[in-house]
Formats: sequence, C-alpha cells, structure tokens
Amino acid sequence: MRNRLVAFFGLAYALSWWPWALGDDFVLYPFVATGPLLAALIVIGATEGKTGYRELGSRIVRWRVRWPWYVVAIAVPLGVAVTATGMGQAGGLPVPSLAGYSASGVLLIFAARLVDPTDGPMGEEPGWRGYALPRLQANRSPHVATALLGVLVAGWHLPLVLVAGEGGAVNAGAIALIGTFASTWFYCWLLNHASGSVLLTLIAHSADGLIRPGLIGYSGRELVTWSTDYVIAWSLVAVAIMVCDRSGWRASRPLDAHPSSL
Repeated sequence: MRNRLVAFFGLAYALSWWPWALGDDFVLYPFVATGPLLAALIVIGATEGKTGYRELGSRIVRWRVRWPWYVVAIAVPLGVAVTATGMGQAGGLPVPSLAGYSASGVLLIFAARLVDPTDGPMGEEPGWRGYALPRLQANRSPHVATALLGVLVAGWHLPLVLVAGEGGAVNAGAIALIGTFASTWFYCWLLNHASGSVLLTLIAHSADGLIRPGLIGYSGRELVTWSTDYVIAWSLVAVAIMVCDRSGWRASRPLDAHPSSL
C-alpha cells in the first residue's frame, strides 16, 4: 500500500509540475491540474486493473447519498466565500462587483467544472479523495490521514504561487496554500460521511470556485485581504467539524467503510 501511495503522489506532482520545470519558453501555462487524476489511473492500471477502475468509477458516480449532504456540499464552500467577502466588507474593502455574474453563467461554469479534467475539481478529486484518501485511512485515523493529505495537496499547488508574479498575487497565492490545507479537512469529512461519494466532493470543489476575488473586482491588496479572510473562514470550518465530530476522526476506516449519516 505504501509503495502505491508513493507512486501516486510522485506521479501526481510530476504530471502537474513538468511544464514549470521546462520553463516559460516551452509552455504557456506552467501547471497541469489533471496530474492527480492521471496518476490515479496509471497506478490503478498497474496494480489493480479493472477492479480498481470499477471501484474508483463507482465512487465518482455515486449519487445515492442522503440529500442533506448535497446541501452541505454546496452551501459550505459558498458560505465560506460569502463569509470572506463579508469580513472584507467589515474591514473596509469596497463593495464587490457582480456585473460578471448571471444565473445561466454560474450554472454553466459549475457544470463545466464538474466534468472538465483540465480544471481543479475533476482533475483533483478522483485522485486526492477517490484514490489516496481511502488508502491513507486504511491503517491511519482520518485525522492523521487528512493532515498528511492536506500537506501534500497544498504542496502540489506550489508552482501556482511561484509563477504568480510579484506583489499581491504572490502574497494571496501563498495565503491560499494555507486555505487549501484547511479546506482539505472539509472535503475529507464530506467524503467519509457521504457514503464515500467522490461526486459529492466534486460538487463541493466546483461550488468553491464560483466566487473568487478576481471575479468580484478585487486585486492587489484587496486580493490579499480577501484571501486572508477566506483562509480564516475555512480554518473555522475545519475546527468546527473536528470539534463537533470528534469520534469521526479517530478510528481507521477500511477501504469500503463509508457510513452515511446526518
């Protein structure tokens, strides 16, 4: 199991970071979000074959989950973004612009993020939560497994910070790495309580990208302030679910153990 996880994480990093290693003269974009998905498919193909593909596929399309978890998957990420925006308003940020938003546009972006393997949700979730997390939890508590995964997922995003340029974008990106670590606790908690459904984490990840500082008119110092508030909001969510569901973070979980309750 350990060798498979080492191979998965090594491939996830390599398949995403290779354009960054080549430099700007070779590529237009220095990061490939599809790395974790491709890494999972490669390692499964080499070690488990059709059985592993069926198992991962069943998690990705597992829609028979109690309806409150769908609400949680959408409401929490949106609530974090709205909270960050409200905190920014209280701290003196200008009123966000919603000129670029429309109901049809938001739904289109949400749907595209659900199925586009070159974007974060589909590129990441089948790998991080579909493949790695169940195996990390097989002989570790969810608490330890989530902490390990959070560090590795945050580190995987590092090139996006290093190539962001100078000033506010870099600062906001560095802060966002902390937010990535904090949000990992929510995604892992959601998977473990929503019958192991990667579909639910896909929905949550897609909802998380609908409200962004750049889309509501923030840049520079405003971007850094919003990103800081965003990290604080995700950190509060992480602390809340750890405190309110202490028993759910202790015992290790076999690969097929994913109770659904709410």
